[in-house]
Amino acid sequence: YWEDYLFAAGTLFRTWVKSQAFDICVCDNIYYQEAEADGYELELSDQITAYDEAESLYGNMTDKQKENTGLTVDSLYNVMLKIKYRSKYVEELLKGEKIKAYGDNPQQALEMGGAYYNELLMKYDVSIDEDSMWSELEFGKLTIN
Repeated sequence: YWEDYLFAAGTLFRTWVKSQAFDICVCDNIYYQEAEADGYELELSDQITAYDEAESLYGNMTDKQKENTGLTVDSLYNVMLKIKYRSKYVEELLKGEKIKAYGDNPQQALEMGGAYYNELLMKYDVSIDEDSMWSELEFGKLTIN
């Protein structure tokens, strides 16, 4: 019974969630880099939205979170920009001819684990710096009363 809730893919659920979060960050960064390489640019309204989202996120962080992460509005803005680039770039890819070669479900081909994304991923060397903050992060703890 508890295995259904505590384990996924043969590992602790919180370890799996951490892995998924890392994979999403990698995916966003790869599409951001691809957008840059293709000369894609965001509209001013998207840049403003990204900044507003960064300010909001930063404003909702506790002082302890700010201190522990060292994040600033500017660093969060850079992250939000990458996410916007990824989103808008993927929208453009879906409209293009190149993605049509990947079958009836082009959206699936662009997602993590999809054929198009996997081809892109092979172009990049992705690793975790063991001394980074990433190794210190814990994702979720289960308490049963």
